[in-house]
Amino acid sequence: MFPIDLSNSEEAVFLCMWNGDEIVELHTIQSMKDKYGQSNLFDVDEFRYAFDTDLSFEDYLLQMGHGDYHIFDNLHIECIKSGSK
Repeated sequence: MFPIDLSNSEEAVFLCMWNGDEIVELHTIQSMKDKYGQSNLFDVDEFRYAFDTDLSFEDYLLQMGHGDYHIFDNLHIECIKSGSK
């Protein structure tokens, strides 16, 4: 399980912490879509309204660079590896 080598990944990788550190996961955008795609996390209208932005959650993630983080309600998300795609 450890260490986790992300050096060959071409995709951005995000550290996701839900409810503090109750759930801690590493995700790419695609793995987040796979796991949470049916939740309100990827609901474009709800995300834009809740966070007063013109961006969707996915667009927001695509703009994040290494070290950028944000807290969306009970989700702390940090870009721990920028993507080359």
